[in-house]
Amino acid sequence: MQSAIARVLLLLCLPFALHCGGGEGSDLEVQAPASRSATLVQTCAARTTRGVPIKGTICGGTFVTSGCEPGVLYQCQDQGTTNCTLLTACAVGCGTSPTQGADSCYSGAAPLTVTPASTAGGNEVTATVTLSDPHAKGAIDNMKIDRGDLIAARAFCNVLDVPGASSSVSFNMPTAVVSSATPVRTWTNLSFTTASGFSRQVVSRATTVALQPGGTAPPPPAIASFTLTPASIAPGGVSFMDVTLTHMAPAQALPAPQGLPIQVTSSNPAVASVIGQPNITPGCAKGGGVATIQAASSVPQQTVVDIGASSGAAGQAPITNPLTVTASP
Repeated sequence: MQSAIARVLLLLCLPFALHCGGGEGSDLEVQAPASRSATLVQTCAARTTRGVPIKGTICGGTFVTSGCEPGVLYQCQDQGTTNCTLLTACAVGCGTSPTQGADSCYSGAAPLTVTPASTAGGNEVTATVTLSDPHAKGAIDNMKIDRGDLIAARAFCNVLDVPGASSSVSFNMPTAVVSSATPVRTWTNLSFTTASGFSRQVVSRATTVALQPGGTAPPPPAIASFTLTPASIAPGGVSFMDVTLTHMAPAQALPAPQGLPIQVTSSNPAVASVIGQPNITPGCAKGGGVATIQAASSVPQQTVVDIGASSGAAGQAPITNPLTVTASP
């Protein structure tokens, strides 16, 4: 809940503090200009929420930028559609400053590492997010993947924010089976509030994970539990299903359907029929929230119907929960 509130507050700050930055306790420093690199985005844009070009030194990948290389510095002008030019290729990333247009390279530990750097598709990789700056209220981990179907990173699911009492956090991300060697780029923007109340962003350099062919897709995880809300409905009423898996749903390469569909059954379809199917997003262990069961419009007497759910996990019988359908008035 705190992370969700923090995300909303961060978005609200942008129209007023056009380039959110921090105050004390910074691990930001300016590095000498690097030679231009063909592998980095050379030009991009930095604009306020009203579309006004921002002038100065800007950290690529912050919320005011568009099309910039994450974690490197750009020199931006206050005019033109593409108003920023690559200035400095920072070592591990860059961060915002209290003064708009005065961003700098980050000198703390690498904000993001992903291991292993090469693995067969279908295996999981581990992301470690680190923030050296003080962040008593925690830091939001805005993880980005350029191929979200190949490496699943989902906010409020497997992606974890950095707690205020810790400098780092690690979590696993499922990968998809690939037919040929495929590089996937990932990076993060850590947004947090300093003790003085300034909003700051630290952006990592992009790291590449090489997915190799020959891997095997993991089997679907079993269902740990599910709930029906409400558990008692009147004739014509609808109940929603939420499912918890024993492990996060696997990733699948597009154009394959995304997510793990849950098979739902009713022991008495004439009284309570299945009208929807929960789908668990890759990288998530929980999901649902869809209209799943609907009661018949007329039910002569109160009836308890067994609702079953299955993920297709080998050896697991469908889990059942009772649903009460009250009698028609």
